[in-house]
Amino acid sequence: MKKCLLLIACMGVYTANIVSSGVDYKKKNLSEMTSIVMGAHIRAFSVDDLFAKPLDADGVKVWHEAINHVHNYVKLNAKNRLGITTDKNLMNALHTIEQANFELVKHIRKAQKSISNNAVVTDCANEFSRIRFQMADLAETIKMMSFDSQHKTDAQNLLYTLAFTLESTAIAAENHIYKYLGKGQ
Repeated sequence: MKKCLLLIACMGVYTANIVSSGVDYKKKNLSEMTSIVMGAHIRAFSVDDLFAKPLDADGVKVWHEAINHVHNYVKLNAKNRLGITTDKNLMNALHTIEQANFELVKHIRKAQKSISNNAVVTDCANEFSRIRFQMADLAETIKMMSFDSQHKTDAQNLLYTLAFTLESTAIAAENHIYKYLGKGQ
């Protein structure tokens, strides 16, 4: 167990260094991009209680930078073989994920600031539930896409991972917030 935690902690530090060092992500492969996303996610959201204290500002910054790099990676890899047209399904999925990420972080912060206000907390819980189901549906849609080029398939797999990660974070936020509403799930 200690080795696993040490590995996760090291991945977060490694990711923070990569994201802030200005590495050219256009040359990264799917495995490297996935590691960056997961490490940034761990740094930003891996806490026992998302609402006990504010999110780590540096962790959230690294997370947003990782999302930005995913955007660039997908945009680059969603083009056809000639590099002329961009796959609309991949770009729509990316846009939906970016919007869900924005709303998720916004509502986590909103709930943290107003944790004693049941109306605000209930609104946030509903938003977490909406994001959860939206990302679950999107992940299934992404999974069903089919491409004839490896670069589009890599973009697809990265988007699937990101949708699944946001779904998991929304589930955690929803479960954590229910403690404050007295619904302990």
